[in-house]
Amino acid sequence: MEIIKPGTTIDFLGKRRTFVTASFALVLLILVLIPLRVNLGVDFAGGTEIEVKFHRAVEVEKLRGQVAEAGFGGASVQQIGSADENAFLIRVGQVSVLSDEDLERYREAFARELSSYGFVGLSFNPSTGDLLDLRTEREVPEAELLRAARAAGLPLTQRGEPVRNLTRAGQPAYQFVIQGLSDKVSEALQAEFGQDVEVRRVEFVGPQVGKQLRNRGIMAVLLAMVGIVLYVLFRFDVRFAPGTLVGLVHDVVITTGYWVVTGREFNLTSIAVLLTVVGYSVNDKVVVFDRVREVAARRKGMSLYDTINTAVNETLSRTIVTGLTTVIALLGFLVFARGSIFDFSAAMILGILAGTYSSIFVAGPIALVVDRWVQKRETERKVHESKTAQA
Repeated sequence: MEIIKPGTTIDFLGKRRTFVTASFALVLLILVLIPLRVNLGVDFAGGTEIEVKFHRAVEVEKLRGQVAEAGFGGASVQQIGSADENAFLIRVGQVSVLSDEDLERYREAFARELSSYGFVGLSFNPSTGDLLDLRTEREVPEAELLRAARAAGLPLTQRGEPVRNLTRAGQPAYQFVIQGLSDKVSEALQAEFGQDVEVRRVEFVGPQVGKQLRNRGIMAVLLAMVGIVLYVLFRFDVRFAPGTLVGLVHDVVITTGYWVVTGREFNLTSIAVLLTVVGYSVNDKVVVFDRVREVAARRKGMSLYDTINTAVNETLSRTIVTGLTTVIALLGFLVFARGSIFDFSAAMILGILAGTYSSIFVAGPIALVVDRWVQKRETERKVHESKTAQA
């Protein structure tokens, strides 16, 4: 399919300064806004995410007020799915409601109630949610554990097993599941809306785990770009690698601009989008640079300026068709999907457009700049060697 007629000679590099300057200005603006505008999800920031569904229409502001009355004033409440689904996502920036004072009080009570069983310690890890770990010297019957928990005033969960036996290799160990943050939010909502509310899903990520996920996500994107640049370096020419790298950085930053502008949640799905955009973008650039190599071999003596222009013109139809085909496939998700799938589709479309643009207006001009720099250095080296020989 030929959208662009064969023999088209558009001087893409003629306006390279305008396009490159505008691109770099936009990239710089997004980089400045990323720390201020990107809304990190539970995957990266840590906290608790609760998905609830109502069997009748509920206003977002009313729901936000109920969550605030439960003691979580900084919670984020977002409607997901279509309006008639009445489904909401509640994000709270913590994973536990247990304080250090509460833990110390429970520790003293258990030491007193289980002294005959050789109480060793009661510990709590805030990154794993509302779970209390108990260790004793001798095994404790479950009935005694429940009695001690009631005497200590421990608010055990009403869902599932409140006590877990983790004894291994003869070392008594137990875990109490207490009423946590999600229970507190659920109770507040049920008190207001009764049986009209249903808790669909509860997920929590500790702050340290969130930080690790964020760092590994960033590292995955960086390693992908470095690996691609090394491939271009060995497959083509050293002059093309910097253009590929700058183009990939451009595409990743522009795609990240979707979350900067919309304020939508940036999570692990977002990292998947960025990695996909990197793969798509490099495919476009490899096609262009491969055609540059073919044109250079076919037309000996042609300048790199004209070679790049010719290669871009010859691959322009393919670049546009490939981009449009992928965008059309994503439009279905954009129209009918909600939540993370909608974000994936919208950001991917932006990334595809950015990748197509950078393959034409960014990668080539950077390769041209590098080529002229290399030629200048080579000329200086030859002049220096000539002067040295004469001396």
